[in-house]
Order: sequence, then structure tokens, then C-alpha cells
Amino acid sequence: MAELVMMKGLPLSGKTEWAMKWADESVSRVRVSWTDILKSMSRCNRRDVRPVAVEAALRMVTACLRMGYDVVVDEENLNPVEFGLFVGRAAMCRCKVRWVVMETTVEECKRRNALMGHPVADMEIDRKAERYADWLKRK
Repeated sequence: MAELVMMKGLPLSGKTEWAMKWADESVSRVRVSWTDILKSMSRCNRRDVRPVAVEAALRMVTACLRMGYDVVVDEENLNPVEFGLFVGRAAMCRCKVRWVVMETTVEECKRRNALMGHPVADMEIDRKAERYADWLKRK
């Protein structure tokens, strides 16, 4: 039975590194990120095409699960409306869902942010840490 792995973590908490390593460990594993799809549509207005990127990721996840591949959704997965779509697809495909929580501290996320040239405002990391504190603690 295929497995859907859902990442959960703050920006710059190491989700992508974990997901890439996990996917590289087996030819039957796939990493999907609607954020990466959105970046490939860079000339478009991101607000307008975001639903297109999410739909493309949903289709990729569904197709891979149906083919028997294990899939990791490499996103923050803090918003129930967004992550619920992927969990629903796994249920539709009768696949197991496993959550991987990145327990990286806010300070470490900010340190990594500084090393990367501040792609995310530190205030945004703080805001998400506060807003989603309970959700980030759940295993």
C-alpha cells in the first residue's frame, strides 16, 4: 500500500532537505511541492496561478499514489484547507498518511534564513510559530 507523507514545519525548518533525502532513498518515492510548481510559473501573477499549482500537485500526488509510489508533500502544511486536500486524496486512494514534524526552533529557522539571504521575513517565522504552535506540537 502506498503512503502519503505530510511534512509539517516552519519556513526554513529543514522540510525540503528531509523530503529530498527521503525521496532519494528509494525509486518508489516521489517528492511533490506545489510551491516548486508555482516557482516554475514565475512570470505569472502568483496569486492568480496558485490554485493551478495546488491542483497540479494534487493530480501528481493522486497519480503517484494510484501507481503505488510513496509520496511526500513538501510544504509547511500549516493550513488545514490546503493540507486537507492532500489528505483527502490519500483517503480516496486508500493510502496511509504519515506526518513528519520538523521540530526546528524558531531561532534556528531565523539563523538559516539569514544564511540564505533572508528569503522569508523573520516576523513571518515568528507569526507562524505563534499562530500554529499547537499544531506544530502534535505528532
